[in-house]
Amino acid sequence: MTHQTLIVVANKFVSFAVDKQVVTLSQLDTMLSLSKHVLPGQFQIIPGQGVSDEDIAELIEKIETHDPERDRWNVSALHQHPKRADASLSHKHKCRNTLIAAPQMVDHDNYLIDLLIDENSELMDDHQTGQHIQGMILVEAGRQAFLAVTERFFLTDAKQKSYFVINSMETNFLGFVFPTPAHIQ
Repeated sequence: MTHQTLIVVANKFVSFAVDKQVVTLSQLDTMLSLSKHVLPGQFQIIPGQGVSDEDIAELIEKIETHDPERDRWNVSALHQHPKRADASLSHKHKCRNTLIAAPQMVDHDNYLIDLLIDENSELMDDHQTGQHIQGMILVEAGRQAFLAVTERFFLTDAKQKSYFVINSMETNFLGFVFPTPAHIQ
């Protein structure tokens, strides 16, 4: 039996999913309804970008309903998907607008933060090619990352709420970021 890894992305990334081991939520939903005889194999599902926390929970429930023996669809990566950072770290009120997971300290000066874009976030509404993550989302994720690291690791003893003002920011893009799993270091 063939084993395949499929990255599931938001429906807005349908153009990116062409000719890759990437499927949209809608495409995966259709695949789940196909029998073993029509779609043979075992599939490991990896969450990509644009997939909301609710999408992941619904996907796990659907897969576990369609494959109660868990012999076709491996959802372990969906269960291990990082939790979105709290509003206190991202400085966003709506969960869908938080673009990052909570930061993890790698060593004294290095931190690792998973990128967790929700297709319903404020920045995904317009200017979407369906091929890559747009630059302004990455700029906002970078802003949230520096806030989250500062709040979590440097202001732990603060007695009052902190506020941040960005006086200037310089951004250089060296390549595209695609809707696959990604992180900020």
